[in-house]
Amino acid sequence: MIENITFVLPSGEQVIPENYGLVLKSFEAPPPKAKTNLISIVGRDGDLDLTDWAGETRFESREVKIAFRDMRGEEYSPMLDKIHGAVCKIIHSVDNTLYYSGRCINADAETKKHVTDVELEFSCAPYRLYTQPTIITKSVTSGLTILLKAKRMSAVPTITLTDACTLTFDSVAKSLAAGTHVIPEYVITKAEKPMSVSGSGTITIAWTDGVI
Repeated sequence: MIENITFVLPSGEQVIPENYGLVLKSFEAPPPKAKTNLISIVGRDGDLDLTDWAGETRFESREVKIAFRDMRGEEYSPMLDKIHGAVCKIIHSVDNTLYYSGRCINADAETKKHVTDVELEFSCAPYRLYTQPTIITKSVTSGLTILLKAKRMSAVPTITLTDACTLTFDSVAKSLAAGTHVIPEYVITKAEKPMSVSGSGTITIAWTDGVI
């Protein structure tokens, strides 16, 4: 299979390097480094590890480097005008269900013996995000419980109700009117937790999953 890249700009425009005569040469996206918080205490063996004091490990930004070979002769300039400095979704054909999200912070082109290589560098969020959201829709019945679990990245879901309902999640109860709600206290994590729902109508819970 021939590998390729698609960039998606905030406007929704898709920028495909192949359309500018560029063939993918290399793609590097090593895992992000964990943000550690180690404190050295005199008289204590080893360090005190407070990395997870807020409940989960956080990560540094992810560096993504992509190199292309120009097969047509400097037709890549219009693409660089669109990409360089912009925030993009980066979709690799090897797994187009996921994307990287980041800003192109450097663009370089080098020509040797009439062959040009174009290199792009991105500073990205640490997680690869799913192109399609996770969506759960349930009819609200007496005693409804919905088990919620994120793949790896924690997320605050969007909750849509067709009728007024009372929700309880992580010991926090909320009485909500019909409509769409985002509740900061409702954080879905990799640990499965139940949401209790009482009322009537239909509830839809949606969020974007992310993995390392």
